[in-house]
Amino acid sequence: MPRHATAVQYAMRILMALLALGALLWSEAALACSCVNHPRSGFIHADLERLPSNARGALFLVPRRHQGTVAPDSFSITSDRDDAPLPAQVTWPRFDDNDAAYPSLARVGPAGGFKPGARYTIRYTGEAAIGMRTSTQFTIDATPLAPGPIALAMDGAPARTMLPMRAGASCSDIEAVVVGNFHYELPDSYAPYRSIVMYQSQSRTPGAAYEAIEYASSYCERRKLGVTARGDGRDLVHASCTAPPALLQVRGRAGLLEVEDDLQPTEPVTLDLANAAGAACDPAGMLREALASDDAERIHSVVCGFPTHLWGRKLATEALATPSALFALVKREQPPPRACIARSVARIVAQTGEPPDDLGRFLAEDFASGDEQRIGAADQVASGIARELNRRELPIAVRQQRVEAFWQPMLPAIAGVVIDGKDRNADQLARVLGQHAQHSQAYVPALIAAGRRPALSARPALIALTRLIPQDQRLRVLLRHAARQPVLLETAAVQFAEVATPAERPEVNRLLAKAIDAGSRDALFAVARDSEPSNAAVPALLRRLQRELPGGQTYGVFSSLLHVWQGEPEIATALSTVLLYDGMTHLQFYLELVAKAGATARPLAPTLRLLLTRPLPDVERQAAEQALKVIIK
Repeated sequence: MPRHATAVQYAMRILMALLALGALLWSEAALACSCVNHPRSGFIHADLERLPSNARGALFLVPRRHQGTVAPDSFSITSDRDDAPLPAQVTWPRFDDNDAAYPSLARVGPAGGFKPGARYTIRYTGEAAIGMRTSTQFTIDATPLAPGPIALAMDGAPARTMLPMRAGASCSDIEAVVVGNFHYELPDSYAPYRSIVMYQSQSRTPGAAYEAIEYASSYCERRKLGVTARGDGRDLVHASCTAPPALLQVRGRAGLLEVEDDLQPTEPVTLDLANAAGAACDPAGMLREALASDDAERIHSVVCGFPTHLWGRKLATEALATPSALFALVKREQPPPRACIARSVARIVAQTGEPPDDLGRFLAEDFASGDEQRIGAADQVASGIARELNRRELPIAVRQQRVEAFWQPMLPAIAGVVIDGKDRNADQLARVLGQHAQHSQAYVPALIAAGRRPALSARPALIALTRLIPQDQRLRVLLRHAARQPVLLETAAVQFAEVATPAERPEVNRLLAKAIDAGSRDALFAVARDSEPSNAAVPALLRRLQRELPGGQTYGVFSSLLHVWQGEPEIATALSTVLLYDGMTHLQFYLELVAKAGATARPLAPTLRLLLTRPLPDVERQAAEQALKVIIK
């Protein structure tokens, strides 16, 4: 394509390529559904912060093996107003009609009721719950909840769109449907507790019985009990696109079951689905209709309503009426570009044989705009396109040539953002600039000047220079100067660690230790990359861990600990603490790291044996057994 081609011409070719992707992407849709949904139990609203004074307890989903019973002595209740634990009382609110035969939802509170102003902690001490929290904390407000009437309201007219749905042979597929969106309107008294209101929506055709609306985009989708499809009381009902019922009645039930014994019913709302907006029942036709009317919301609905890898196979090979609109959508400010559109455009560009420098010039306008939102969106799109251009299916030389051609028109504008240093995307763009050193040397003098600033805005320049002139003495002078500025100490230490020579290691270690003592997590990771036993920053690392444990560890810190471990008892204790308490969210990944550490992780064997006495999901249990087998071999 000639370099002087217009954006519209380029967009036309992009979208025509989009429509030709059906055969390429067809195989990606036939994915077996392999998700494992363990039965869940525990506190439903474990993260709640407050309850009204007339609350009667916290909601607890009873383990299925208990057959709808749970003893009060399975719970421990303490309060900041009482010296001793409080006796628990279990009551049974009703979520749906099945609760009469199998009450799965318990409400747990102190037998004497709550005291306004007090803060309570309730813990489940019975058999281990699965997949949900076993404790909750909250404060009781001074005022009671005044239950009031709840209503449904429609969000615009029903419309035809593509919707991800459960599928028989795979986890999810995409169907053309008529969708009616609606939401619950709650009295003001519910506002402080809106995040824990529970809902149950139902629909029927006239004369038929109401049935629960249980929309899910995939068999693997798991929502909390009582949460609507779109969250925050926003729900949807759908019907066949080609033969929707003329009329559909929708009603709902909602309430705060921490207070109320039953959900309150709403008056039904009638939808006329046969007159839904649009006439097309295929994605190409829907997209053509949306583009013709420049309907940004509907374009988003059609393009972003399902996973990108399923998009191409559902599109017909017809030409679209206004093909430039989808491409221009990437640059829209309101609403901001969506990640799915960025990924889609990136994939199409990567699959075409077109020179990517035209798109680079297109995005350069956003990087030069000075608008933080546009710069962030352009960064997201550009990063996605670069990843797609670098796909392994292409020869290395071709990939490198296309990636360089893509970035080169954007580098002057990106350098401007980095030199200014105030945009929130500047650090990431500094790394992009550094990746293209052969084209970015002209910006070094301006970056050095920016790096001399005694302010946080100097940080992006320091990051870029570390990659552009890693062995230059000018960089050393700049980093030592920055290290004397408290606001730049962390950046200077971490960047210096990336380029330090063996002779400079002692100086860098002292800077890293100082940064760690000042609270730098990035400096902690930099220490992990230098595993010398004599590393002067290790004592600071241990002091930092002693201050933080037993909470707040992350996957990165855990891997750092394993990397610098030289058998110190303090680190062994830290690792055991993470595995037993903080690591449960990502336990499988932590255990895989332990296995990779091999025999050096042998002091963790008692911890792994203790883990194996606990009820663990199969995947985590297998990972623990494998790690133990590796480290004691």
